Amino acid sequence: MEFYISATTDIGIRRKINQDSLSVRRLETRTGQMVLAVLCDGMGGLNFGELASASIVSAFTEWMYRDLSALSCYPLEDHTIRRQWSGLIAAENRRIRACGEGYHCLTGSTVTALLLTEHRYYLLNIGDSRAYEITGQVRQLTEDHTVVANEVRLGNLTKEQARAELSMEGDSSEKILLFFGFVREYKGLEHLIAAMPEVRRRLGNVKLIIAGTFGRVRDRYLRLIDERKVRDCIRVVDGYIPDNEVERYFAACDIVVLPYESATQSGIIQIAYGFGKPVIATNVGGLPDVVMDGQTGYIVERG
Repeated sequence: MEFYISATTDIGIRRKINQDSLSVRRLETRTGQMVLAVLCDGMGGLNFGELASASIVSAFTEWMYRDLSALSCYPLEDHTIRRQWSGLIAAENRRIRACGEGYHCLTGSTVTALLLTEHRYYLLNIGDSRAYEITGQVRQLTEDHTVVANEVRLGNLTKEQARAELSMEGDSSEKILLFFGFVREYKGLEHLIAAMPEVRRRLGNVKLIIAGTFGRVRDRYLRLIDERKVRDCIRVVDGYIPDNEVERYFAACDIVVLPYESATQSGIIQIAYGFGKPVIATNVGGLPDVVMDGQTGYIVERG
């Protein structure tokens, strides 16, 4: 068996520094090829997240060449992988905590690690990250460990409650569309605003939430909203969305819309899937690879 590998990271919707650290490495062994993929992301709101994430990725890389090479001479045993990974994470946790104490600050990182063999895979996940399997459909393999996501899973944060917390309680039949993240020209928001009269004509009771930072182009989009006479069905939330509020927007909406004119990938899709929300995305870049048309959402032509 031969593995084909592709990997990328994105700075995200709020940070000035990409705190992601990523490693995907292939290992030739006596029992066949193996791939170790590790993705870590510095925790939002904490300092030196890029250093914490890099430290964990480095530790896994060292483990691969030092320990996995020896282990692969024999059939891998689950308890061995579990024990060694648990020890690795515990050691890194102590190291990162000591580093933070030395600088009198808090720091940390999420981690998702995947060891893929020709027969099975091993998967570790810590924090607000998720791993997915994409075949004919999208299947979430791990769970988001954030408090709000757990409340949603337990049924403690319902759609109605999320809307109430956003002061959007009202007609329960109202459909809410969500555009989330930095507003940039390539994201095609103007096309979504221009389409809202037709969307309202077809769906009736519908509202669009635009949540994210506009920067200097805010007035341009507000003029377009007025020109299309849709101010009454669009809510604009301009500015930084704190981490503890992000999930509320996704819990409150019915569908997430990405009208991008160009793109490679988007982390917004993974957040939407984490909350069981379908996605409407344009047929650009890698978006059709993760949005299964008619299953997890819909793919439309741009513009």
